[in-house]
Formats: sequence, structure tokens, C-alpha cells
Amino acid sequence: MKKISDTFLAMLDQHVAPTFVLDRRGNVVLWNRACAVLTGIPSGEVTGTKNHWKAFYNSERPCVADLVLNDTVEWAPEYYVAYSDSKVAKGALSVETWCDLPKTGRRIYLAADAGPILDGDGNLIGVLESLRDMTAMKDAEARLRDLAGLDGLTGLPNRRTFDDTITKEWGRAARQRVPLALIMIDIDHFKKFNDNFGHAGGDQCLTTVANVIANSARRAGDLPARYGGEEFAIVLPSTDLDGTMAVAENLRRSIEAREIRHPENTASPFVTASIGAAVVAPSPGTRPDAIIRSADQALYRAKELGRNRICAFDQKIDIAPTAFSGESPPPPRDCVSDAA
Repeated sequence: MKKISDTFLAMLDQHVAPTFVLDRRGNVVLWNRACAVLTGIPSGEVTGTKNHWKAFYNSERPCVADLVLNDTVEWAPEYYVAYSDSKVAKGALSVETWCDLPKTGRRIYLAADAGPILDGDGNLIGVLESLRDMTAMKDAEARLRDLAGLDGLTGLPNRRTFDDTITKEWGRAARQRVPLALIMIDIDHFKKFNDNFGHAGGDQCLTTVANVIANSARRAGDLPARYGGEEFAIVLPSTDLDGTMAVAENLRRSIEAREIRHPENTASPFVTASIGAAVVAPSPGTRPDAIIRSADQALYRAKELGRNRICAFDQKIDIAPTAFSGESPPPPRDCVSDAA
């Protein structure tokens, strides 16, 4: 089997894009100058080794080039926020993800493309991976999203949009004498997940869960939002308790069904969520703080009872204005639905 041409490697060493090349055995045969500048790791520390992962991660895991080399591109969803098979070369892979560079301490948004290097007979002799630092573009997107009322990471409506919407829907429900429901979602043991998989892994988890939440709010008037950190919310106008619990249970099952590994989760081997739900029929002149406190108390109870379950507060009668003078709402009812 032929080797990768020295001339080819010499040309790539001067390429302006950060680039590295693995041979058929997975050893680094090129770590170009731009790659050394990006990662802070000189060529001499990685060339001839399989330690290229140390430039990008604190614990060993495959880079994009490894997935291509080992013909395991189907593993991409486990490691990267965005990914696609390349349309240019068969077996190639394109991904995007946040990355905390261990050497420099920088947190950057990386786009990476990896493709096979073939000899004249079509035999695999190595893999080339090139990188692009897209942090500035991602930060600009986040600023635009914030101006548009969207969360910069997940793309869901942000806390400001949530506050505006819950106030508007509360007033509408009070005028029309219809119920208003709120679901609060908290990813179980998310800090431990972050500790295990790093901020990049945590961001990927948040993005995946956010997509599940967005798909669970199917009506035009429903609002899924990122409430803060690992906590999300869904505002459900004109929804009774049964309808609210159906949405919440479908959501709980769907999050666990994604099978995102979470070894530190006491409720499941996978990422799960605890969910608090509240359904109220507000009166004119009252404030939406009550439904938020009620859903939050129900969420706390779901955590207290073991996580990966739903607890609900159900106020079927009107809440009087005096109930919002700083007093806590009545305690939530027992869990209506929980994990089997």
C-alpha cells in the first residue's frame, strides 16, 4: 500500500487553514503551522503519535478524522452539535461544535471537515482533517438572536420572550376565563453531566433537549423557551390538566428516548428531565407570578421524589388577587405521572 506523498504533506504544512493528517494506522503524519497556532500545540508534540485528541479535549475521544478513518461516521451525533455526510467525497464528514481548547483555554466554535486520502488504486492510506474557527460568526449570530428574542445557543425563545408571552397570555386567559398551563423542565443532574463531558458536551445536550422541547409544543400559540441554564419552559394557552400532562409525559419520554449517555444520573443511564406543571384560571388584575411559582414548586417536588417524573399543581378555580401579595401558592398535588 502506498504512503502519503511527502510533497503533498509539505504543501499542506503551508496551508492557511488549520489541518492535520493521519496515516492508515491513525498516527499523525502532519500537524501544520496553522493547526499549531490554533491549538497552541506544536507539531513536535503530536507528530508520530495518536495524541491529536489532546489538542481539543481533556479526555480521550475520537476526532472527526478518527470517525472517517475507522468508518464510524454514524457515531457523529454522539459527539457533535451539527454534522452531515460530505457531498464532495464518499465517506467524508463535516461537523460543527463548541470546543474548549485545553492548551490555550479558549472556547471556540469549530467547523471541521475530514475526508479519506486514497491511493491510485482507491485504497485508503490516510485521512485529512481541516478546521475553521467560526467563533466570531457564532457570537454575531447569538447577538442577532438575542435582538430577535431567541436564545443564542438553542435557538428557542429566550427568557425575555418568555416573560413577555406569559404576561400577555395571563391577561388573555383572565379576560376570556380560560385556563393557562405552564410546564417547567429541568435536566436531571446537569452539572454532573457538564463535569463528565465538558461545556461542549453540555451545550450539545442542551441543544438536543431544546429540539425535543420545540417539537413537543405543536400548536401555533404554544411557546417553548429557555428559561435559564438547564431549565426550560412551555407556555400552553387554553389547556386543561389532562392536556398539559399529555404534553409533559410525551416530552419526558422523548428526552429519555434520545439515549444521551449520562453515567451520573441517578434516575436513568441516559439524560432525563424532571417536570413541573401548573394549570390555573386567572382572574383579572392578578399577576402571572403565581403560575410560575406553582410550576416551580411542582418541579421541585418531582426532583424530591426521584427525578425523571412529572408533578403537577392544579388550580381549577379562579385565583383571587390577594393570592399574589408575596404569599406562596398551595403545595402541588402528588405526582400525576411518573416514570415506570
